[in-house]
Amino acid sequence: MKNKSQSDTLPKKNIKTYWPLVLILLFIMAGTLYFGWLRGEYDLWMSSFNDSFTVKNWFVDFMGLFFVAFSFFKLLDVGAFARAYRSYDIPTQIWPKWGYVYPFIELLFGLLLLHRIQLFWTNIAIAIVLSISVIGVIQSVLKKREIKCACLGTGFNLPMSQVTIIEDGLMIIMAVLMLIL
Repeated sequence: MKNKSQSDTLPKKNIKTYWPLVLILLFIMAGTLYFGWLRGEYDLWMSSFNDSFTVKNWFVDFMGLFFVAFSFFKLLDVGAFARAYRSYDIPTQIWPKWGYVYPFIELLFGLLLLHRIQLFWTNIAIAIVLSISVIGVIQSVLKKREIKCACLGTGFNLPMSQVTIIEDGLMIIMAVLMLIL
């Protein structure tokens, strides 16, 4: 009987593969629009922005919801996430407990952003943590390692790919932009 390798269990990369990620991002985008609407920054029905709309507020809401949502999926099975994350994350390979701490760090980032607490320091921490984290992702993609991405925990069978680099990269860029906006 043939042993299934991890690459045999990964899906082919197509829209169905990334549908859970797309759906979650659509929910986050809807939540971001809703929060802006609650603050009176724009009228959802007229699709118009008011003078109070700022890119920074949009980034803060989007990133806050992003980190809360992504931490939720990791927290569903922290142990499985930590094991999957260790397969490509350099800090977790050095200190395995980081895989258990990381989902709580993401949750903390999300809550700090949504409550607008210490935004300057929160964004510096986000930029540092994700810049270190993305190194292992880039290495795995460049080596064409067929591994499961743990970005949404282990409940979804998402492959590690350029999408993961883009996802982390956008969060880093948004954190840095918020430092200068």
